[in-house]
Amino acid sequence: MKIDAAAPCVLVMGQNILVVEDDVALREYTALLLVADGHTVSQLGDADNLANVVRREEADLILLDFHLPGIDGLMALRQLRSKLLTLPVIVMTSDTNPQVILQCFRAGADDFIGKPFDEVYLSLIVGRTLDRVSNSLKNYIFRLMKYARHTNDCEQDKSKECICGLQETIWEATKATRSIRDV
Repeated sequence: MKIDAAAPCVLVMGQNILVVEDDVALREYTALLLVADGHTVSQLGDADNLANVVRREEADLILLDFHLPGIDGLMALRQLRSKLLTLPVIVMTSDTNPQVILQCFRAGADDFIGKPFDEVYLSLIVGRTLDRVSNSLKNYIFRLMKYARHTNDCEQDKSKECICGLQETIWEATKATRSIRDV
């Protein structure tokens, strides 16, 4: 797929990205492209200890190959989500069968890139995913600020939970802002 290089592209700069790809040449090429976009990149050739590496590397996003030796990308994604690691994951694979794509999204993938990919397309998808996460976080912070102001004004009995719905907002904000560093 070719993308017009002149098309507008939103890029979130300076994020820590973990590339998990068993093809060394593709992994290094992908890392090179991401570094050129201003990101810091770590690389793995398999997903066997991915959750531990994610915590140690403090990744902001993972580019995860679907077909990996040992634990495949789908199983690795499920393990991340089962540990409540909510950082964005973009799955990469040459298998663009709709069932494979559906499996990835059901397992918690944030996006999908078919291989081989265009450099501009990779940059666009990574930037868009990081931008979406950033906007979501800003939205939850705004809602938390609203809640903080609300608790002072709430006419609810102070010994009981507020039942006006903002407790749910707190829970959603906590889930959205939970970072790898806190797990």
